[in-house]
Amino acid sequence: MLRAPYDGIVTRRYVQVGEAVQAGPPAPQPLIALASLQDLRVAVQVPQSAIAAIRRYHAASVVLDNGMALAATRVTVFPYADAQTHSFTVRLGLPAATPGLYPGMTVKVAFASGKTKTPAVALVALVQRG
Repeated sequence: MLRAPYDGIVTRRYVQVGEAVQAGPPAPQPLIALASLQDLRVAVQVPQSAIAAIRRYHAASVVLDNGMALAATRVTVFPYADAQTHSFTVRLGLPAATPGLYPGMTVKVAFASGKTKTPAVALVALVQRG
């Protein structure tokens, strides 16, 4: 009998019923792969030029296919870049039990990169014609 460390779904089975497996050193043989639906997260590769702003603001949104945007609960920038692509991995935590999200899905990510200033115009300064 096997007991998983968390609730989830089986995504891959490495051994079939009746196969012999070996536990322990040199390396234990994996039996199954699990995916949890509770604490989902998104991993994205970001160019080196955008990392300074992401580290400064630590804010991001995940946009689903239906247009719904979810604010990331946590933004983690890995402290090293890929030597070939010069990109950093950024991991975003998602709100717990978000309906419609499953492991392996594709989403869009929007990072805060600065604040824009919107000019304010007094209502009395506007002229309406027509």
